[in-house]
Amino acid sequence: MKEKILVCENLEIFYKNNKIIDNLSFSVDEGDFFLILGKNGIGKSTLLKGILGLKNISSGEIKKNFKICGYMSQEVLLKKEFPSTIWEFVLSSRAVYSKFFYGSKDIAVVKENLKKLNLWEIKDKSISSLSIGQRQRVLLCRCLCVSEKIIFLDEPTNSLDINVRKMLYDILEKLNKEGLTIVMISHDEEAFKYSNRALVLGKENRVIENVLEKYEKGEINFD
Repeated sequence: MKEKILVCENLEIFYKNNKIIDNLSFSVDEGDFFLILGKNGIGKSTLLKGILGLKNISSGEIKKNFKICGYMSQEVLLKKEFPSTIWEFVLSSRAVYSKFFYGSKDIAVVKENLKKLNLWEIKDKSISSLSIGQRQRVLLCRCLCVSEKIIFLDEPTNSLDINVRKMLYDILEKLNKEGLTIVMISHDEEAFKYSNRALVLGKENRVIENVLEKYEKGEINFD
């Protein structure tokens, strides 16, 4: 039986004095490709930030079977000016492990993940000069350098064309099969092909299994 890597119980979260998450309970198993679905404004990103401790929860309990996780935020992706090179930006993610200087292990982890995501040959390029698709790979690489256990992604396929989306999903699928737990907010129906479980936020919050099968039967809606 799979272990629970994340358990949320009776969560209540406010945004601008409005309760947008109310009495929400769900869990994520190790190895899940877990989607968070729902209409715009329903509270998906707010929930994710609450789980990660970036936003206060009003009540409830969050149990984490991990100490450090990777997190890909859309806010970073949309920054136009980015003076760092790919190498500098990805290496800086290792500061959670190396407070004063980067050691040989940090260098090795960054090098391995840059190669894994086909970024090694362009590692000295400025982030500002990259396409949206390249930036997404850089952000994913940074996540993997922080944690190979679990990563949280906030709509990583936004603004990507169909070919780049497919490439990103193929990478995520491979990483998931290697044991990485992925928790991802998405509006993209293509994601249903890769996910095994999903939380649908709506009038009745619910967790669904066999996501693609349920979607093809028309059993997934955001009402």
